[in-house]
Amino acid sequence: MEEKLGFETSNETGACPSETLWIELAAGHRTGTEADALLAHAAECRKCAQSLREALALFPEENENQLTASTISSVKPDPRQLAEKMAALHRRPAGRGSWFQWGSIAAALALMAVSAWFLVRPNAEPPLAQLASVYEIRRSFELRLSGAGFSPVVSFERGTTAKDSAGLLELRAAIRRHLDRNPGDPGYLHAQGRAALLDWRYEEAITSLRSAADAGLDLPDLWMDLGTAYYQRGVQSREPVDYSRAIEQLSRALKLRPGDAVALYNRGIVHAKLFLHDAAIQDFEACLTAEGDAAWRRDIERRLEEERRKRAVILAPPSPGVAELQLEAALRGELRAPSGLAAQLVREHRDRWLGEALAAAGRAGIGEAVRTLSV
Repeated sequence: MEEKLGFETSNETGACPSETLWIELAAGHRTGTEADALLAHAAECRKCAQSLREALALFPEENENQLTASTISSVKPDPRQLAEKMAALHRRPAGRGSWFQWGSIAAALALMAVSAWFLVRPNAEPPLAQLASVYEIRRSFELRLSGAGFSPVVSFERGTTAKDSAGLLELRAAIRRHLDRNPGDPGYLHAQGRAALLDWRYEEAITSLRSAADAGLDLPDLWMDLGTAYYQRGVQSREPVDYSRAIEQLSRALKLRPGDAVALYNRGIVHAKLFLHDAAIQDFEACLTAEGDAAWRRDIERRLEEERRKRAVILAPPSPGVAELQLEAALRGELRAPSGLAAQLVREHRDRWLGEALAAAGRAGIGEAVRTLSV
């Protein structure tokens, strides 16, 4: 196969193209005779047809209006149809790539490397760190995952960027295989819940994480992830009770690990969602003290400044209107046209008291009545 195609083959099978080539083909960087050779192989190999389907799912913009992963799913009975559909798409001049495409390929390869490292380890621990790496490469929600470095949020609310990536699919498959053999393993139930968070499947995450807790797992990272699941549900449902549940889980994590920067950061964001600015400021200040990473510190400082500004706006006294300023002047004897002020109070505030007071000022006995009420 290697001699026929003229490029590297998988070390695992020796007869099939490597996963890297399917990703490059999906991105449009393998064209001409190379693309034809790859497509011919996919037409005869169900495993590689599936690899191509997964690679295409990583580049929906590249294949928009031409071929999508959902279209490919219709050719499961016959991989040859896949090659036929791909042929027209990839018979085009080379050099169409962009920095964005190569960045997407690099991210996809990193995800696959993360999952491959985990899959080849015998008796591996739950892949929580590998899932944190997936989050770091493609951060799809605002809250932090323990163990992940800083990265900007690339898709808020619905995490479509992480969904169905090849690396994440492989990690999920490995977790599922382990749980099929060991259904009650709390560490892998935790990993299953964390994987669900990466594309906002919060109900599944809550179920898995609660099952891990019921099986005896009591770790700060578990409660932080459960808090994130409730937060995601709160964003979608707009129910304050879900934010309250998130705060409860994050506070539980902080009891087990006081001063944890990730838990403080996440709780600060949830407090801000509930407009509890004082509590959010307190969390972000404590988080800033605990956090050592420069990138995360800049993000925390930005959020802290925003919460302080919001609190200042709430606490600031309202600015007096023109009528109020003129009324103060009138009380000081500096205004000689009280009737005009009375009309302005009616226009601005529908307040008729000054006009009524002026109208009554000339009536007999009004002075005595005022003195009586003032006693």
